[in-house]
This record gives sequence, structure tokens and C-alpha cells, in this order.
Amino acid sequence: MNKTARRARAAALGQWLRQTFPAVFDTVPVRPLAIGLHLEIRKQFPELAPSPLFSALAAHCHRRSYRQAVAAGGQRIDLNGAQAGAVTDSEREDARQSLRAARKGHGKGDQGQGQAQAGKPPEKRLETVAVVIRNEVVRKASVVRRAPALEGQP
Repeated sequence: MNKTARRARAAALGQWLRQTFPAVFDTVPVRPLAIGLHLEIRKQFPELAPSPLFSALAAHCHRRSYRQAVAAGGQRIDLNGAQAGAVTDSEREDARQSLRAARKGHGKGDQGQGQAQAGKPPEKRLETVAVVIRNEVVRKASVVRRAPALEGQP
């Protein structure tokens, strides 16, 4: 299954989660989810494949509004919308750092992605380009290009 199909499957499962558990996934404001919620969902619906469920929950938990809810603290909720433990101080701080990183233009897990690191040459990337003669595509060729260098690097 390709990446686009996996994303579509996770999006469909996210929609199903909002319809099946509206007190949890279709609320305003968004509230932090109980730890281990995926296990409870799998217990109630064992036919669900773990990978798309994980992707759907990850998409929900990586939303800015969810990270803001965790950063604010408070109580987590279970599948019925009932309280299921409090957000810890370390979870609040992680959410705050993630929001700060997002404001700087990159997510927590991909800081500096696509840019050369200090002291390292820019990475090479393989691209497919079309060879055009007289406005017609004759063939496609693969070429290796260097990623643009950062300022101050050769």
C-alpha cells in the first residue's frame, strides 16, 4: 500500500472515530486522550488493523489544537468522555516545546529536515527530469542534484 493510500485509510478511520466516539474525537475544545486509548479501541473493535488506527490517532494527537490542550494541562478523557487521569508536567512541557517548534516553521520530530547540518555538505537527491527536444518529451532521465547549501557554506 502506497503512502497516499495509507493516508486516505487513516483519514477514513479518523472520520469513523469521530462518528463512533463523538464525546472524545468530535469535541470543541479538544481534550487530551487517555493513555492507552488505542488498546481500549482495539479491545472493543478487534477487527481494526493496528497500523491505520495508530496513524489516525497520531493525526489527531499531532493537531495544533490537541497539543494546545495538552500544554494547558487538565484531565485526560476515556472513550466515554469521562476523566481518565491528569496530564503530567513533562507531557505539558513536551507539548509546549512542540508548539514552539511549530511556530518556528518545523515540527518537533523533523527539525532541520531538508537543510544541511553545520559542517556537513548538502545532501544529494535523485530527481527525474524530462528531456525535451522541440517541445516534446523524448525521455525521462534521473539526475543527482545537490540540495542548496546553507548561507556561509561552499
